[in-house]
Amino acid sequence: EAAGRPVGRPPRDVQTIGAGGGSIAYLDGSGVRKVGPRSAGAGPGPACYGRGGEEPTVTDANLVLGRAHWIEGDLSASLAWLERATQISPHYAHGVYLRGMSETLSGRGAAAGDSLDLAMQLSPLDPLRYAMLATRALSYIVREEYGTASEWAQKGAEAPNAHLHIRVIAAVAHELAGNKAAADRWASEIRRRDREYRRETFFDAFPFRDDRTRATIRGAMDRLEL
Repeated sequence: EAAGRPVGRPPRDVQTIGAGGGSIAYLDGSGVRKVGPRSAGAGPGPACYGRGGEEPTVTDANLVLGRAHWIEGDLSASLAWLERATQISPHYAHGVYLRGMSETLSGRGAAAGDSLDLAMQLSPLDPLRYAMLATRALSYIVREEYGTASEWAQKGAEAPNAHLHIRVIAAVAHELAGNKAAADRWASEIRRRDREYRRETFFDAFPFRDDRTRATIRGAMDRLEL
């Protein structure tokens, strides 16, 4: 037998290993870290899929490392790990979305657009769709295509569960596109919901490494008195 399958000829001794995105990491009886050959498979899949998987897999490790570096402000390291995570699990929409976000914050607008489009194709009814739409708008702001950015931002701000930062993106995008009335409406909505809103909280959530994009967004916020 090889991997539990009958072989119809005299074989050599075969040892199989696991090295895919669903391969489970664990400590053996001696405390040595090992990966595979047990796998979470397609169902339930890695724990980060949210489908009942509880054991850590290669995909989980790459995704967590990407998020950890992002929180620490190291977008280059974050993007490298998120790219690895999506290479081994290319159909995981949330991972692809996070890669697109990291690309946006790194100033890679075109690459981010491709990632975010793929994320929305993979999960068209995703609970985080509002964030995918708004981040798509930010990717167009990075590319200085403000009219298109305002269209995506409007969709994001009107989507279910959109929070205050998403409305800020809508206000900024409309201001940059010259849609003064729409920008003012969203700015008024933001002030109504939180009179003490501080732009620093926005840049904490979206730590752009592209100084030009940061300056562009700050300028729009100044004009909107946000």
